[in-house]
Amino acid sequence: MTYLTENAVEQMALEQLQALGWQTAFGPDIAPDGAQPEWESYA
Repeated sequence: MTYLTENAVEQMALEQLQALGWQTAFGPDIAPDGAQPEWESYA
């Protein structure tokens, strides 16, 4: 039996969003202390 994992669901969702023209990013990279922060704090 094949099981659907959380990772598989996440990857399918990301692929669908990219196909619709959305840009995706790795969370830790855009976090306040990440390589390319997109917000100033976690609050």
